[in-house]
Amino acid sequence: YGHRRYCGRVDSGSPFLPRFYGRQLFSQEGSDGRLKTSQSPQFTVEELKKIATDAGIVGAGGAGFPLAFKLRDDLVDTLIINGAECEPLIYSDYYLMKKYLDDIVRGAQIIMKATNIKRCFLSVKEHTARSLRLTQGQTLGEGVTVHELPNVYPVGDEIILIYETTGRVVQPGCLPFTAGVIVSNVETVYNVKRAAEDKPVTSKWVTISGKVPKKIFVEVPIGMNVGELLSRFGIKVPEDCAVLDGGPAMGKLIDPSASFIRKTTKSILILPEDTPAVITKTASTAHILKKAS
Repeated sequence: YGHRRYCGRVDSGSPFLPRFYGRQLFSQEGSDGRLKTSQSPQFTVEELKKIATDAGIVGAGGAGFPLAFKLRDDLVDTLIINGAECEPLIYSDYYLMKKYLDDIVRGAQIIMKATNIKRCFLSVKEHTARSLRLTQGQTLGEGVTVHELPNVYPVGDEIILIYETTGRVVQPGCLPFTAGVIVSNVETVYNVKRAAEDKPVTSKWVTISGKVPKKIFVEVPIGMNVGELLSRFGIKVPEDCAVLDGGPAMGKLIDPSASFIRKTTKSILILPEDTPAVITKTASTAHILKKAS
C-alpha cells in the first residue's frame, strides 16, 4: 500500500534523521482536553478517499488496512478512535494523544463530515484516561467524546472494542461497517488531519522499549533501517536478547540489520530470549501443541 505521488527510499546518508522526543512527552502540558475551536475542512467521502489514498494512509495500528476502503457515507453512524494500545511496553498512541490530541480530534471530525457520522468515541483504557486527565463522557470537540475501556487484554481488538464501546456485535466473518461502525487507530486519524494539509505519510511514530536504558518515542522515516535507528541512540542489542517489530504478543521477530520501519510499525522491542514472548515465537508448532496438551 505505497504512495501514489509520494515515494522514495531512506538510506544511511539521508538528512531526514529521526525526530526524538523521548520521555519529555510525559509532561502534563496540554492534556486537559481543552481544544482549539478552528473549523475542520470538509470533503465529500470520495474526495477524502482520494486524499487518503494519495497520502498513503493505511491502518497504523498494525493491520495496515487502507483507510480509503473503510470510508463510506452510508450504513455507518459511529466512528471509534482506537486508543486502547493493548500490548505492554508500547506507548506510541499514548504519546500522540498526549502531544497531539487536538490534531487527532480534527482528523476525526474530517472523517465524520465526509461520512455523515454524528458521533465519535475516543476509546482508551481507564489507566490511560487517568494519565491523560480525561474522563468518561468528556467532550473533546463537536461530536467527539471519551469512552473509557476496562484495563484488560485484548480490548483493543476491533470486534471487542466495538462491543465494549457501543454494545454492538459484529457477526463472524463480517466487517465493522455491518454494525454501523468505522474503527481507526489514533495515529491513522492523526494522519488524516495531516493529509488534509497535503502532508503525506512519510514517517512513523515508534516506541523503542524493553531492555533499553530508557524508553524512547521517536518519529522515524518510513523505510529507515532498524539497526541504524537503534545505533543512532547508542542502543546495542545484547547477545541474549531478540528484537521484535510490534508487541510481545503480536509482534514478529526481526533481524535489525535487515529490517526496516514500516507504516504498521508501532514499536521496536528488545527482549531477553528466555521470556515467554520470545520462546513462543521460536518454538515449533509441535512443541507448542505438546505444551498445550
